[in-house]
Order: sequence, then structure tokens, then C-alpha cells
Amino acid sequence: MYKLNASTAWNKSDDSWAQQPISRPPVLLGVAPFKSMAMMKWMIKFVRGIKVPEEVEQRLRKAKRKSEEAFREENIEIFGEMIREIRNTTSAAGIHMMAVGYEWVVPKIIERSGIG
Repeated sequence: MYKLNASTAWNKSDDSWAQQPISRPPVLLGVAPFKSMAMMKWMIKFVRGIKVPEEVEQRLRKAKRKSEEAFREENIEIFGEMIREIRNTTSAAGIHMMAVGYEWVVPKIIERSGIG
């Protein structure tokens, strides 16, 4: 998390730039649903800043042992819960969902979250 002491918003109007101070910059939180266990392991190991709670790892491992379908459903449930929690407990301006190669899951996660 970055602490921003002084921030400004830049708006272009009539071919001139106007600097307008803002009290708090809007923040988007990034989330990335896991397409597979291998993807989760890779992201934890190589993507700086990725934090996966042990409980989430265990839920996904348990679901994966059952079946691919169970893994997908648990993934949708986990990320739906996460989005709902972010909306209810933070002042984030929004969520940037990065579902690379897994785009079809986004509407299902939003539906499961109950925010859409």
C-alpha cells in the first residue's frame, strides 16, 4: 500500500491542462481469479505483492481434489466473497479483475458477489 500525501487530478479541457487538488485519490484494487492451481502457485512465487491467505489455498486445494468443476465453483465463490468484502469494508473506487485467459468467469464472480 502506498501512502499519498499530496495528490492532484489532471483534467484536460479546451486544450489546456488544469491542475485540481483532490483530497483522496481514487483507488482500484486488483484481483485475479486463479485459472488453475499451477497459476496460483506461480503468482504467489513470482508476482510481487500477491498475497493468498492459507485458508484460500486450502479451500482451492480441497476443491481441486474433488474435481475441476469443484475447483472452478470454489474459485467463483472465493472471489465473489472477496469482492463483496472489498465493497463492504473499504473505500476503494472499484475493482480491477484480471482474469487473463479466464474471462468467462468474470460475470459469474460478479453475480456470486451480489453487487451487480
